[in-house]
Amino acid sequence: MKMGSCRGCISDVVVGAGVGFVVGLANVGIISLIAYGIFKTFKPSISAKPLFLVAIGGGLLCALFVASAMLFSRYMSDKNQF
Repeated sequence: MKMGSCRGCISDVVVGAGVGFVVGLANVGIISLIAYGIFKTFKPSISAKPLFLVAIGGGLLCALFVASAMLFSRYMSDKNQF
């Protein structure tokens, strides 16, 4: 594989973003639900919408991180092949 070719890069980014989003959404979503339960105990009128927006934002941030890590991994593996 010659330097600069992008064979499989797009699929790596798409798979990385999908997996990262699901994992990030699950992790931040669980933390948000726990926080919602704690806040609901002290202030019953609190809305859950901001916490779900935080969960979606965490999923998107994790998707960006995992997709960029997979792209960097592809770049480094291509770079090390002589």
